[in-house]
Amino acid sequence: MSENVRKFEWTPQREQAAQLIAEDELTMVEIGNKVGIVARQLQRLKKEPEFAVRIEELRAKMFGKFHRYRIARKTRRIRNLEARLEKMERVIAARAQEHQNVAGGEEGLYVRQLKSIRSGKGFKTVEEYAVDTALLKEMRETEKQAAIEARQWVEKVNFSDVTDDEIQAAASAAAEELGRVHTSEPSPIPERSQ
Repeated sequence: MSENVRKFEWTPQREQAAQLIAEDELTMVEIGNKVGIVARQLQRLKKEPEFAVRIEELRAKMFGKFHRYRIARKTRRIRNLEARLEKMERVIAARAQEHQNVAGGEEGLYVRQLKSIRSGKGFKTVEEYAVDTALLKEMRETEKQAAIEARQWVEKVNFSDVTDDEIQAAASAAAEELGRVHTSEPSPIPERSQ
């Protein structure tokens, strides 16, 4: 064995990182931030045979425990979200057919409601159409959940409250996550307009 090659050693940080990687819920940057290891180092750790074996052991243990639950698999959850979204789109298409004679009804976003007006002899029921905001909200939430599951969801940040150092750190973390080579000299940060 060469003197320059160091033996792999387990630490509490590495064990926690292996657990979080096995869970597959966070990005490498998020895991790195949580355990105090830079994402680039985590990528190198994943190539260590002992570390890779531990991740697979943890995954097998988790999925062995949860395999009977359909919802335990991310791909299945995303498929279910897709199926749910398709059903909502079919409701919209059916409404578009049903309400095509109503102004704006061809979009399929209206819901028909019956409204009672007056009472006694003057009692009357009338049709009223309103945008189905509940359905639209559910569709938006379904799409958001699918994006979160697929790790494509990013929360918006108000950059007027962020310092230049925080922007540089975020840019470095993003570059590491993408596997790009990080140079020792930071790239210049453009001036922000006031």
